[in-house]
Amino acid sequence: GGGGGGGGAPSLVKYDVVVSTPLRLVGLVDRGLLPLQEVRLLVLDEADALLGTLGKYATQRQKESRSRHPKPAALVVKSLFTAASSRPPSSGTLQLLGASATVGRPLRRELQALSGRSLAVAQLPSSPPGADIGAPSASPAGSSRQAASSARAVGLPSTLELAVLTCEGDNTALALQRALGAAGEGAALVFVPDGRPVGPELRLLRQCGLPEAESLVDYLARRAGGGGAGGGGA
Repeated sequence: GGGGGGGGAPSLVKYDVVVSTPLRLVGLVDRGLLPLQEVRLLVLDEADALLGTLGKYATQRQKESRSRHPKPAALVVKSLFTAASSRPPSSGTLQLLGASATVGRPLRRELQALSGRSLAVAQLPSSPPGADIGAPSASPAGSSRQAASSARAVGLPSTLELAVLTCEGDNTALALQRALGAAGEGAALVFVPDGRPVGPELRLLRQCGLPEAESLVDYLARRAGGGGAGGGGA
C-alpha cells in the first residue's frame, strides 16, 4: 500500500512476496515490521524513476539536496544491503533487480553505490508479436554473436516500419502522401508537433488525397463505438 501505516500493521515475516511503495517500506523498516535479514530479492520496477537518478551534469546544488533528502527507494536499498552484509553466508545472498527501459551509467553507479556491489546489465532482445518470451531460442549455437549484437533494451515490433522522409521546402504533406501510398494497406500514425492544432493538419492530408485521415481521439471513439478500423488513417 502507499498510505501511512496504521498502529496495528502486522509484521511481514510470514509473507513470501511483499509489494509496496518505497515510502511505505521505509515506514515498515523504521517500525521493525520488515525483517531485513529475511529478504532475499529486492525488485525495483522503473528503478530510474524510483531513485530519481541524477545525470552526469547535475549541479552541485542538486547533489547536495539529494544527499540531504535521499529518495525513499534509496533508503530501502541501503537498509537492506547494510543488514545483508552482517548476516552469515548460510542465510543466502540478497539479490537486487532494477528494471528500467533506460539503464544508463548514472543509474548503474547509483545502484552500485547503494548496494556496495558490482552489478551486471542484462538486455532483452526484441521479440516478434505473439512470441513466447520464455521460450528457448531457435537460433543455432554459432549465432550467439549475432543475437548479442541485435539485442536491444527496447525493440520495435516486426510489423512497424520506420520511414525517413526528405522533401523540398515545406512540402511535407506531399512527401507524407507518397510515403503512405507506398506503404500500401494498413493504418499509419502521424505525429504532429506540440502546439500545432490537429484540425488544419487533417484538412491538409484530406486535400492531398487522404480522405480517410482522422484524429486519434476520433479513431478511438469510433472503435469504442463498434465502428470498423479504416486503413491509412492518421
